[in-house]
Amino acid sequence: MTAAARLDLTGLTGELAAHAGEVDRTRRAPAEGLAALGRRGLLGALIPRAYGGLELSPAELFEVAAAIGAGCGATGLIWGQHLASSAFIARWGNDAARALLPEAVDGRRLFGIGVGYTSRPDGPVQARRENGRILISGEATWVTGASLLTDGLISAQDATTGGVLMAVVTAAELAAGPPYGMVAVTSGMNCTVTLRDVDVTDRLLSAPLDRSQTSAVFTQNKAPRDAGFHTGLSRACLALAAQARTLDAAGRDRLDAITGEVEEAAAAMRRWLEPHTYEHIDAQAFWQRYDRLARLMWQAAGLVMSAGGSGGLLDGAEHNRLAREAMYYLARINLARWLARD
Repeated sequence: MTAAARLDLTGLTGELAAHAGEVDRTRRAPAEGLAALGRRGLLGALIPRAYGGLELSPAELFEVAAAIGAGCGATGLIWGQHLASSAFIARWGNDAARALLPEAVDGRRLFGIGVGYTSRPDGPVQARRENGRILISGEATWVTGASLLTDGLISAQDATTGGVLMAVVTAAELAAGPPYGMVAVTSGMNCTVTLRDVDVTDRLLSAPLDRSQTSAVFTQNKAPRDAGFHTGLSRACLALAAQARTLDAAGRDRLDAITGEVEEAAAAMRRWLEPHTYEHIDAQAFWQRYDRLARLMWQAAGLVMSAGGSGGLLDGAEHNRLAREAMYYLARINLARWLARD
């Protein structure tokens, strides 16, 4: 059974797209898009059913991500950060952390990720032990919807052992800096957060984690999500190109060819994901299929970007509008590629 049949995806792409342009122009967090996902329970895509979540399979997650990516990339970015955080909490959180999961299904809680450790022993967020308590301090990079968050999953370098600790921190315990103006990639949602002696003793994940553990789980969850997201972005760019009133025969042939390739690659990816669980996704085999989708994404966006100029597919204000929207998609793809390879 497809995700569209099991879940309520009817009209989702259109509902997200209705606000995407205004979200990008004003660089604000897409509250409407996240509310739409919450109403459908899609914020609980990776949360176990025991906590009220959907516990989607990789193939289902791919399908949902494609619907979201075709509608609003900014919504997809925050959704992805929320999913990754909830997956970590479900797998390694203590009872107090897991108790937050039911409210994360419909959006009453929205999680983000604060990247607070590096390979250096003096990482940007340090955890120190004092009188039997664990306190974290420092600045963490926050790539998510900071203005909407209720909780964040913060990683920190253990000053004693050098290992990585992760803990749930409430928005009230964070001092968020001003957003950096990265157009469309973050829609004004990228900022740093500062922590000052936040006591996380009772909110630690179950055990200190090494980077290979966290990276493995993050990659497993990101693989089907990003593949679907890029498929959706390709469809969105192709839809933009199809709006060109002056599309000639050669342009239409190119559009049809790329559309066919995108759909064939998407169907092949879904078939490949169908028998897999997250734990058994082979990274190398996945990236080979993912790279094809990424190349097609660039071709789809490039079709829109090359549509202007003398003899082009578009002219005047129409070209400017479509080219601007295509740049938004390209920027999001560039960020997603960078995150996926990190």
